Amino acid sequence: GGVRQGFPRKLVDLRRTPPLPVHLYDTIAAVRRATRCLTESLGRSPSEEEIAAYLGLSISKLRSTRIHMMPTIPLESPLKEVDD
Repeated sequence: GGVRQGFPRKLVDLRRTPPLPVHLYDTIAAVRRATRCLTESLGRSPSEEEIAAYLGLSISKLRSTRIHMMPTIPLESPLKEVDD
C-alpha cells in the first residue's frame, strides 16, 4: 500500500504550480465524489449546502476547497482579445 498510494499523489502534485497539500487532494476528491453521487440520487446538480452536509463540511470549507478545484492558467498563456 503506502508506496503504491503515494506515487499517484506525487504525480498529481507535480501538475500544479504551486503544489497543494496532500490532504487537500483528498478533500477535492471527496467533493467530486459527493457531487457525482448527489447528482445521481437527486436527479439534478446539488447545492453547496447539500454537498457540505453530505461531507460534514462547513460551507466556507467547501468554498475554499472549490477554489483549488479551478483550473490554473499559466502566466505564459496569451490573453484572449475581446472583439468589440
